[in-house]
Amino acid sequence: MVPGVCLRCGEATQRVFPTHFFPFWGRRSFILQAPLCSLHKDYFRNRSLVFSVGMIASIIPLGVALAVLLAALQTGVLDEKFRVIVGFLGLSSLWFLGWAVVLVYLRVDAIRLSKIRSGKVMLLNVAPEYAEALRVHRQEKMKVELRASSHYLGKVQHWEELMETAGPLADDARRALELAGDIARSFHHDYVGTDHLLIGLGRIEASGAGQVLKNCLLPVKLAEIEVQNITASASTSPNHLPVTPQLKKVMQNAWEEAHARGHSRLGTAHILLGLVRQEEGIGTQILETFGLDLEDVRKQALKYLLDMDIAFFSTSELRPRTPDDQAISEKLPR
Repeated sequence: MVPGVCLRCGEATQRVFPTHFFPFWGRRSFILQAPLCSLHKDYFRNRSLVFSVGMIASIIPLGVALAVLLAALQTGVLDEKFRVIVGFLGLSSLWFLGWAVVLVYLRVDAIRLSKIRSGKVMLLNVAPEYAEALRVHRQEKMKVELRASSHYLGKVQHWEELMETAGPLADDARRALELAGDIARSFHHDYVGTDHLLIGLGRIEASGAGQVLKNCLLPVKLAEIEVQNITASASTSPNHLPVTPQLKKVMQNAWEEAHARGHSRLGTAHILLGLVRQEEGIGTQILETFGLDLEDVRKQALKYLLDMDIAFFSTSELRPRTPDDQAISEKLPR
């Protein structure tokens, strides 16, 4: 969905038109259903027509001039008509350069395709009003998603339900949640809380959260002993382990961190960010017990996510990313 604002002038509109976008460089172009007002509904069509005519008009005279020059060289009449041929060639070159300048102007000044990355189209030179409308549109959509996730997580009672309703999870994040439940059972605790989640994050050393906790010098083995002893073992272990309100809040915080960065899946770094935000949980108490500064942990997790994003885009041209304020995002048709 795109906001009802003209891509060219920013006026309110409810109409969309098939629009042919050209990249600044390269051969790939793209047709998109773009919102345009009645005044600019033919804007892209006319610009494309001028562009095509200009390409033909710039190439034909130069090609004719070169053909005449080659014919003169072959017939040996270059000396007799030297001035005429050179003059014609010079005028043709000037004609070509003139049209080239016009075509470059059409590309630079126009709304054009910047790049396509994994189904998201990015445009340049869109109306500032459209960029602002798109930003507000994204924020509203994100709020709806967050409210929906908070609604479902608020109803979660047991650890198994949390695993089902946590949303799209990265493999390491799913493994960390599974470990949290296994650790709670192995310690004979009758709940799953932020303390078990912290140990689960720390055990997966190859994950983002595992690397951050290792860099912050968290002794995971000692932390496990602390978690095991901080809560008395239950006489009986329930079939369905309940989750603490703090753990549910951590997951909500994690999704907020992921959405704020345009990430569609939850990773261990997001969960760690959500955990350090929930200062009331036992997990943060464990971190402070071993001398870790919560703000330092947060900075390390943010740095990890930033480094991952940089590597994500530098290694491939087709990667998902939320477009900036001068872009439009649409799924490519299959």
